[in-house]
This record gives sequence, C-alpha cells and structure tokens, in this order.
Amino acid sequence: MPLPTILSGNVASALGGAYEVANSCRFDAASGAYMSKSLGTPTNAKKATFSAWIKRCSLGTHSNSTDSGGQGIVTFKPSNGNFDTWKFNNVDKIDFYSEVSSLQKYWVADGPEQFRDVGAWYHIVIALDSTQSTAANRFKYYINGTQLTSPTQTSYIAQDSDHVGLASGSTVYVGLGKAHNTNVLYSDFYMAEVCFIDGTQYAASDFGEFDEDSPTIWKPKDVSGLTFGNNGFYLDFEDSSNLGNDANGGTDLTESGLAAADQSVDTPTNNACTLNPLAVATSSALAFSEGNNKIYNSASSWRPAYGTFPVSEGKWYFEVKGLLFPGTSYIQIGWVSLEYTGGGNSALTDEVAGWGNTAPAAVYDSRSGNVYWQNASTNGNSSYGDSYAAGDVIGVALDLDNSKIYFAEDNTWKNSGDPTSGSTGTGAFSIVSGYTWVPFIGLNNATAEATFASPVQANTSDATDGNSRGQFEFAPPSGYLSLCSLNTA
Repeated sequence: MPLPTILSGNVASALGGAYEVANSCRFDAASGAYMSKSLGTPTNAKKATFSAWIKRCSLGTHSNSTDSGGQGIVTFKPSNGNFDTWKFNNVDKIDFYSEVSSLQKYWVADGPEQFRDVGAWYHIVIALDSTQSTAANRFKYYINGTQLTSPTQTSYIAQDSDHVGLASGSTVYVGLGKAHNTNVLYSDFYMAEVCFIDGTQYAASDFGEFDEDSPTIWKPKDVSGLTFGNNGFYLDFEDSSNLGNDANGGTDLTESGLAAADQSVDTPTNNACTLNPLAVATSSALAFSEGNNKIYNSASSWRPAYGTFPVSEGKWYFEVKGLLFPGTSYIQIGWVSLEYTGGGNSALTDEVAGWGNTAPAAVYDSRSGNVYWQNASTNGNSSYGDSYAAGDVIGVALDLDNSKIYFAEDNTWKNSGDPTSGSTGTGAFSIVSGYTWVPFIGLNNATAEATFASPVQANTSDATDGNSRGQFEFAPPSGYLSLCSLNTA
C-alpha cells in the first residue's frame, strides 16, 4: 500500500508583492471559536465556491463528543438537520460530505494527501457545480493552486441537484464542522481571506497566483473583483472589534468564542513563528492553544517546546510572559541550536545543561535568574540576573552576527546589558557561533505566552520592530527583528 502524501504548506508564502494580507483570525478549539450567518435566497443552489487560507495549529480532532471526526472548516446547515460540511478528518485529510435525514447523500473524501504542516499556510478552494455532465467536475478542490483529482472514496451529487446546505434559511458556520447530525467539530487554526461565492464555480486562480520570481510559491491576490452572489461574503478580519465583518458589504457574521485579541498579523503573506506542537516528547503533558502561542505543562516534570523558525544569522527578538507558577514550578526561556532539538529523547524531555545533549543552548531560568547553557563540550549555569515571576515579560534578543544573547525583564536588560553594543557585547551572554537556532520555552507545571510576531492578548503598546512588523509589549532593541517570513526572507 502506498504511503499518503504529506503536503507542506506555503513555507515561503510571504515574498511580498502587490497584494498583502494584513490580518488573519485565530480560531481556538479550546474557546469553541466559530462564526455563523443565516442565508437568504441563493443566487443558484447548484453552484458555489469556498476559498480560505488556513494555517493549522493542532492535528486530529476537537469535538464536543466522542466522535473521531476531525476539525471543521465550514458547514452549511438547513433547519431540518441536513448539512453540507468540509473538514480536516481525524487523520488530517480533507473530507466533504452531505447528509440528509441522518443518511449520507454524497461524499468526496480521503485522497492520499495529508495536511500536517503547522508552520505554514495552505490555500484551500472547494468549487461546486452540479450542472456539470462529468461527475468529477461537480466537485473540485485545490490546494496551493493545484487541483487534487484522486479521492479514494467518491459519491458525487446527482446532475442538476441543489446542494442541501445552500437552501434559503440555512446557516453557514465558519470554523465549525459536523461529524454527524449532533456532533460539533471545532477548529484549531488561523484563517485568512475567507470567501464564500454563491452561484459561481470559480477556480483557485481566481483567488491566488504563483509568484513570478519563485514559481513554486502560491500567494493570494485581490478578490474584490469577484461576483459573490446573494449569500456570498468576504472576511478579511481587519476590524478587531468586528471580526465577522463582511468586507463585501453583506450582512456580517456573528462571532462565538472570539475576541479582539484573536485578530492576528500572522498571514499568508507574512507567516509568523509559533511554537511547534509536533516537536514534543511522546509522554509530553504540554497543551498548546491560542494559535500555538500559549503553552501549558500540567505535570510536575520538565517539558520543552521549540519555535518553528530556525535562524542562522541576523538579530532577532521575541517575548514570553509567564502566567502560572504554582508551588515550585518554573520556566526557562531562550534559544537552542537546531542540533539540540534533534538530540534524541534528552532534547525532548530534559532541562538545558547536564542531561546528555551536547549541542549549544542558552536559556534564562525563572528560579535563579541564571543562564543555563550548553556548548559542544561543557555545560552549566552562570549568574546573570534575578528570578522572575508570573506576569513578568521576558524579552530575548539574539545577535547572531556577534554570537551574543541578552535577556530583559519588563524592558530592563539584565546584567546591565545593551543589545545594541555589537561586538563589544555589553552585558551579553556569549554563545557558540556557526549554528542554527530556534526559540525555546521549557516549563515545569507552568503556563506561558509567547509573542514572536503576534501576541496572545492585546498588548498595551503594540510596539513593532524597525520594519514596522510584530506586536510586542516592549519595543525591540534597534536592529532586532520579529520572527516572521517578511523579515527572514
């Protein structure tokens, strides 16, 4: 049996260009986040197109039941209990199916492709037209500009039939799916440029295009010229006070489980670093939420997490706020070499310094204020600052041009550090040169929030880097950038 194809997202989906996506919306499963809208008379219930850019945060299923259904993308549900739904299933493939009176009416599902990239964006287009004489043309779906044509299970809608979910009086749910009539499948991903077209079967090329200079990279384009139809809508998420605003001018969608802080600058034209839920120990008690920017370790044992953006040159800044330190709990924050993350079980389960991993690392410990470090031959901890507690914002400045790292507590640089001092390295902790580094947060029965480019909660200042990117509590030092694709390209 051939192995399924693992489709990566658009890793470099942000080369810049004429059209830039400013915002996305973070749909957090733990918050039960989704949007909904009641539909009126359709332009044509035989034809429709749904397009969205999606960056996955977790895999598998988020359900209010024991059903192993997956995560919902969009659902159209009449009042009679029937529905049409698109979803990532429990093995991270895409399903589309229609249910009438609790019975499957038609189904397109389980192609060989799996969607397991949590560090980049996918563009998904689902295009319906039951008037097509060829059954396979009645349902088309595209990933990153390419039409996928090999589902393993198919039962197509009858020619010239109306789609049950497009009828007048139906409710559309964005970020919510159905497994069966009563089971809700919450989503756990970012969405951007969400378009529903009523009455037309569009192609992926109407929503995106391949980059001229990098022809393997698919990027968004302006959709304002499309015909959306009676029930169509366009969500650009640019108004944090009304994330359900229909930028096409129609009736807004109603929000549930969403807040202004769920607006994000992590977009398909400027992909942001997040924490990686796939790089964890098998026995990990880590829980990721809020778009993989919030992390919780429920066990009184050490577990680390790593960022999705490796860097080997330049100057970089991120922030971490500790939220919960019960009892003897603690956290460590800093950078570790990519070689450290690949160091076997010790890299996934143990604290920095002294537990068998020989790759470089440097992290700031909440208990002592010491820097715990590792290089190719030795390890230890060195006095650097003082302890920190819940509510403190730890700033981390990494200068790979001069092999230095600096730590701040609430905008005060420890050890009288000056991240702008260059090769002098005033108050810096020196690291080993010649390695590739990723952000690191380790926790023992604690909770923390990271800001690499977009915060979990609204900050008081929304400070940006020198390229006007990122949203930080405190301004990055001059010359230091946020971890996003427009900065790292």
